[in-house]
Amino acid sequence: MGGGSLKEANDLTGLFLKHGPTVQVKTKFRVSRLYDKDPKIVYTGPLMVLINRMSASASEIFAGAIKDYHRGIIMGTRSFGKGTVQELKPLGDGRLKMTSAKFYRVSGQSTQHKGVEPDIWFPQLYRTKDTGESALDGALLWDHIDATRYSAYMSLQPMIEPLDDAYKKRAEESFGIKYLTQRIQLAESLSEQKKLSLNLAERIKTDAVFNQKELALENNYRKQKGEKPLATLDDIDPEKEEIKEILTDQAKYIAADFITLSRKTGYNWQ
Repeated sequence: MGGGSLKEANDLTGLFLKHGPTVQVKTKFRVSRLYDKDPKIVYTGPLMVLINRMSASASEIFAGAIKDYHRGIIMGTRSFGKGTVQELKPLGDGRLKMTSAKFYRVSGQSTQHKGVEPDIWFPQLYRTKDTGESALDGALLWDHIDATRYSAYMSLQPMIEPLDDAYKKRAEESFGIKYLTQRIQLAESLSEQKKLSLNLAERIKTDAVFNQKELALENNYRKQKGEKPLATLDDIDPEKEEIKEILTDQAKYIAADFITLSRKTGYNWQ
């Protein structure tokens, strides 16, 4: 999920809720709220939302509302943390961007800086210290206001624990998740280097060693899938989204478990 329109986030949330507030907006002078006023629910079954560090702004409003209402389970990693509203004001021949308000979830928590935390955590693909609102100079910090009145469904915590346990057991056996974890570790080792040689020959040698490790990692993953090894990293198909496929496959397994468990336990989101 990326960013998006505040109105669309409100309308989208309303498809899964009977009625009530979806987000709070605080300016210097007052707190206002957006509401879902349509009592009709388009889908009343188990709901799952997949987010990552690039899920920002309106996406966070939607994910936060779904979580606060216990309407669904959030999977993935911490979101971007974009919880501020900007306006463009005329200034001479140009315009000045000013922060005029902040978004807050119905529970009162800000989406700023911290973002939305998932209920079930996937491997962290993006470095949080380099990506997201908290990585920006001068970013406003997280805070909270009073919760507004809203009618949440029954807590999903009793379901989250077994779903998370089942996911972790699958992840231990999943060569896709192992591949992702190893890729993250390899990228971290490169990012954490404190020194870089100015000698061209040394730099070429270092790059070659890193590329060999990356190629070995790719070919090991391909071997596990029964595919032919690559001769070089240039042979990787840029159109194939391996990471996306690995994570969506895991999400499908969790969704299947969620459906089964909700039927057994009688959870209802009418």
